[in-house]
Amino acid sequence: MGQEDIPEAVRALLAERVASISELETLLLLYRTAPAEWDAQRVASELRIERAGAEQQLAALAARELLALRQEQDAGEHYSYAPASEDLDRAVGELASAYEKMRVSVVQMLYSKPTDGVRHFAEAFRLRKGPSNG
Repeated sequence: MGQEDIPEAVRALLAERVASISELETLLLLYRTAPAEWDAQRVASELRIERAGAEQQLAALAARELLALRQEQDAGEHYSYAPASEDLDRAVGELASAYEKMRVSVVQMLYSKPTDGVRHFAEAFRLRKGPSNG
């Protein structure tokens, strides 16, 4: 099984909403434990990562409409799995299945997509017609 066996919905999800293996692991953790709420410290402990990294991943996934954020003055920020649509929910379910069955292919796909830095660098060299060159 290779990357060509990964469903299109999973490909789109990885391309548009998941930026790293850590984000993937965080998303799948909250998916598998839904409707439980998680804070950054608990995610960090579970995944054995730094708390600051967990905070960034949770915030990024919430901004990409995969998690819900609940803030309390005394208790801080808590996140839960809450995709913005049924299509996203199905795609995350397919991602969980693909990651279980084809972990290497999913990881390769995630690492093969260009990073923001590479995209910005390439964009700087894209030829454009401007007012002075035609």
